[in-house]
Amino acid sequence: MKLSLRTKFIAVFFVFVAVTAISSIFVLYFQTREIMISEFLRKGTSLTKGLALSSRYAMLTEDSDSLRELAGTFKENQDVVFVVFKSPAGKALYSTDGTPEGVILSADALGKREEAIDPARDYLVFTSAVRLADVKLKGDTAGEGTAAGGEDGVRNREVIGRIYTGFSLENFRNNLSRAMAISAGLGAVVILFSLLLLFIFLRYVFKPLSILKTTVKKFAEGRLKERVWIPRKDEIGELAHAFNSMAEDLSKMHEGLEKLVDERTNDVVETRNATIFGLAHLAEYKDKETYRHLERMSEYAVVIAKELRKDSEYFSYIDERYIDNLFISAPLHDIGKVGIPDVILLKPGKLTPEEFEIMKQHTTLGGDLLKNMQTKLTKKNFLEMGKHVAYGHHERVDGKGYPRGLKTEETPVSARIVALADVYDALRSRRSYKEPFSHAKAVEIIRAGTGMQFDEKIVHAFLKCEDGILEVAARLGEEYS
Repeated sequence: MKLSLRTKFIAVFFVFVAVTAISSIFVLYFQTREIMISEFLRKGTSLTKGLALSSRYAMLTEDSDSLRELAGTFKENQDVVFVVFKSPAGKALYSTDGTPEGVILSADALGKREEAIDPARDYLVFTSAVRLADVKLKGDTAGEGTAAGGEDGVRNREVIGRIYTGFSLENFRNNLSRAMAISAGLGAVVILFSLLLLFIFLRYVFKPLSILKTTVKKFAEGRLKERVWIPRKDEIGELAHAFNSMAEDLSKMHEGLEKLVDERTNDVVETRNATIFGLAHLAEYKDKETYRHLERMSEYAVVIAKELRKDSEYFSYIDERYIDNLFISAPLHDIGKVGIPDVILLKPGKLTPEEFEIMKQHTTLGGDLLKNMQTKLTKKNFLEMGKHVAYGHHERVDGKGYPRGLKTEETPVSARIVALADVYDALRSRRSYKEPFSHAKAVEIIRAGTGMQFDEKIVHAFLKCEDGILEVAARLGEEYS
């Protein structure tokens, strides 16, 4: 009987999955078992040796009360069944309750791997010799008495007794059973997952025409990276190869056109950015002390926004487009100053209350200007954010800012970010009325304004990205000295 390729594949696949799964189960189980056995033996040996070290003096003096106390403390370990202390001559100095009757205690063949896996055993015995090393007798003030080594130090390795400890195998076997169950469960998961892969693979192998049709449709929809893979030397395979060759040629042509469009788009973006910065500089040209202020505070705003984006609250809100718009909108924060009279804008001294009220109007003038510009466009763009920044960069989280006295959530995030970036740069810059502050002093002032002038979360982001802030300051902060 001639078997189809589909039947052959299913048979081979099932044999492969079965062999692989069963082999994996046994390998995983036996490796786990060996690790658990080694750890059990290591634990028993280590604890028994530790007890031997702590019982040297009691063994030497055959102090049964001390031995009872040591054994009681040792049996607090839930796996310990019994403890037996013996002299070198085999005399039992002390044994705990629960020591099995007729148990054979010998220094040979105890605590072995074969005994740990013996199903007939309920416990495993470990032993350790107790040596005289460094035992100091009461009254031996010099530390060189006979118990510590005698006259010539020969006795300091003398065996003064032996300890036997019995560790229950019940928990150990329960753990082995759990390991076997886990291994079997993983094997079942592997088999189920393999069956799922089989179903998917069969649909792929035996429906090549459907796959080719789907791929061509996706390619026609603009997904130019789509390719079809049918490794067969027949008409369908040749058709798939021809499609892939054609798709590769068209993709290269598309990439060339896309690169050309990107170059033209970059030219437009660079021209736009230069125009925006030039427009924003109109408000700064009258005041020579603010040279490069726009460039610095725009980059500060971007650094803060990128750090703030790591907060789950802002992750979906602050995306790459948001950050690009923030960079180009931030320089427009003071665009309204072009409408402030020079006599007030350039006044070297402190403004009168009346003059300050006029100066505060630059936020509304700038926001209204950008709002009117935005109405000429059909889609939202950076002017939307620029409007919010112009209106809100002098608002405070406690509601004591201007022009509208908005509180935290009422002021857009972009305006809150620019407000902090603007103040930081102003603190670091030299002005006619002050010397430049250090970074540390500026941070101190910003910290002091947290929760009053500045948004706490934005201050937190600012403090976390200090390295980025300092990098911008080092690159563009020639006015900071």
